[in-house]
Amino acid sequence: MDLKPITPEEFESRMKSIKAKWYETYGDKELAHHFADDLMAEVLKSLGYSEGVLVNYSMEKWYA
Repeated sequence: MDLKPITPEEFESRMKSIKAKWYETYGDKELAHHFADDLMAEVLKSLGYSEGVLVNYSMEKWYA
């Protein structure tokens, strides 16, 4: 799957939306980080770093 890279402004906007909804509105820090991680992975994959993203997702996540 080829993804088109997003602009820095779109990345910031989408991160702010994630923070506003999941962190500030619902108070779910773990889910906010999950969605933020997914967005960062999407950006990395669009830049050609898919294999590294797969390695990251193969590790257990821990949010304390």
